[in-house]
Amino acid sequence: MKRFIKIFLLSILIAGFTFYFLSRPKLSPAIQIFPGITYSAEKIKSRYADETFLAVTATVDLTNNNLQIIQPAPYQVPEKPKAHFKLQFADFILEEKNLDIIINTTPFHGEIDNSKTHEILSGFRGNKTDFTDWQGYPGRSVWSTEPIVTNGKATHIPTHSNLLWLDANNKAFISHITGNDLRSSLEHQKPYSIQNAFGYEVIHVKNKKPQPIFLRPEFQKDRIRKRTFIGINKASNQLFLMAFENITTRDMIDYAITKGVEIGGQLDSGNSTSLLFGKRVTHIFPHSGIRGLRPIAGYLGIRIKDHK
Repeated sequence: MKRFIKIFLLSILIAGFTFYFLSRPKLSPAIQIFPGITYSAEKIKSRYADETFLAVTATVDLTNNNLQIIQPAPYQVPEKPKAHFKLQFADFILEEKNLDIIINTTPFHGEIDNSKTHEILSGFRGNKTDFTDWQGYPGRSVWSTEPIVTNGKATHIPTHSNLLWLDANNKAFISHITGNDLRSSLEHQKPYSIQNAFGYEVIHVKNKKPQPIFLRPEFQKDRIRKRTFIGINKASNQLFLMAFENITTRDMIDYAITKGVEIGGQLDSGNSTSLLFGKRVTHIFPHSGIRGLRPIAGYLGIRIKDHK
């Protein structure tokens, strides 16, 4: 019996290590993994330190009519009045929603009356609520710190926000939008035709250049284990989904610009960072990518219609 238990535990250990290594990003130049979507993963030498970082990018052609944009529906937690979401692991969402790609988006908090739900943070100058990893357990009710709009319905409307938004034709924009304009856009489709959107705490790249504040030396040294970044190129209507390991803010910004990002910024990062590819992916291992250790709330999902 003891021998059977030892063999059983050893088998589980081997299976776990096998999955871990197979699910790590496959280093590759840009290759097409879905119609209209290219993948790349590379290790890059930092410009600012004797270090290398890992960058995984999914470049999405939003002119592809077979693309579906999927986000979580707000106000889906009836036992918690006005709660936006319940935390779930990205792998579970990927499978449950039959997604081809998933990436985490907005930060979140767990306090029902936290004023951040109503007032946008001033980026890294904001007074953030501590939310340690052990508190982010699966199933916990949380509130998004930035607005998420899903099929024309918003989690909340702050006084102003930096929104990445898509219209009904999946044309992408990133704009600084007041609360009044967001409310009018959702109710009357004026001045903007917003179908899906999510907010940034701060924009890092604008007009293919770093925002001036990020030229400071400290942003060349603030290396963290994982970061999530999403940007767009308005002229080509491309969406750039990026996840990084072992990277500074400046390295992240510089890399995004070299990939073609015109405007974009960092989303929820650290152990929330998740960029995963589904079971229908080609050329790389299904469910591979960069994954954080904790479940997520807001996410952007991509599903390819009529893809086999």
